[in-house]
Amino acid sequence: MNRQKNFSRLISKNILVVQVVIITVILTGLVIGGGVYYWQKTKYENEKDKLQMQIQKLQEQVSSLENRIEEQPYLLFDRMEEQNQVVNLREHVGVFYKGEENASYPVVSPNKKSIAYIAPFEWEVLGEVYIYDSDTDSSEVVIKRNDLPKQYTPKVVFWLDDRYLLVIIGYAYGTVTVGGNLYIFDTITKRLNLYIKCKERQEIKNIFKNNDEIIFEIVNFNKEATEYTTEQESIKYKEVLLKAKAVK
Repeated sequence: MNRQKNFSRLISKNILVVQVVIITVILTGLVIGGGVYYWQKTKYENEKDKLQMQIQKLQEQVSSLENRIEEQPYLLFDRMEEQNQVVNLREHVGVFYKGEENASYPVVSPNKKSIAYIAPFEWEVLGEVYIYDSDTDSSEVVIKRNDLPKQYTPKVVFWLDDRYLLVIIGYAYGTVTVGGNLYIFDTITKRLNLYIKCKERQEIKNIFKNNDEIIFEIVNFNKEATEYTTEQESIKYKEVLLKAKAVK
C-alpha cells in the first residue's frame, strides 16, 4: 500500500516537473520571440521614418520646381552678357508652357543668340520647327509641315553649331514609333536634307554631344513592333559638321 502511494506521489511530482518545464519553455519562447519582434518592428519603423522623410524632401523639391516653371517658364539667362537680359519666352516667343499650343523644351544655340523649339509638341500632333532670334526679338517657322513627308513631324532638335541644326523627323501617329530619321537643317539657306536614313525597324530617338563626338540613341524594334532595345552609336563631331557644310 505504501509503495503504491509513493509511486503515485512520484508520478505526480514528475508530472509537475514536466508541466513546469513546458511552461518555462513557453515563457522563454514568448520572451525571445517578443524581443525579436520588437527589434524587427523598431527597425521597420526607423526605415519607414527615413523613407517618409526622403519622400517629403522629394515632394518639396518637385513642388519648388513646379512653382519655378509656373512663375518663369522657359527662361534664358544672360543672353547678352553686356546687357545681362532675361528673356521670358512666354512674352517674346509666344511659347506657352500651359496653353493651347504646347512647345518642346527650348534648345539654345552655342552663341546663346537663338532658340530652337518644336510647336505644337504633343502626341499624334504635327509640329513645326521654330527659331527665336534674340537680335531681332522675333521667331520664325523654319521647318513647316509642307516641308516634311506626309504625316511626319519633327521630334528632336539639336544645335550642331550656330548655323546648323540636327533634326529627328519621324512618323507622327501610333505608339510603335519613338523616333525617326536624322536630317540636317541650314538656318541660312533654309535647306533641309536627309543625313541618316534608319534601317527597317530602327529609329533614332535622341542626340547629344560628348566631347568631340555626336552620340545617337538608336532603338531597334522586334518583328512584331511591340518591344525595342536601345543602343548608342557615335560619329566624330568634325565629320558631322563637314557633312553639313558639304550639303548644297
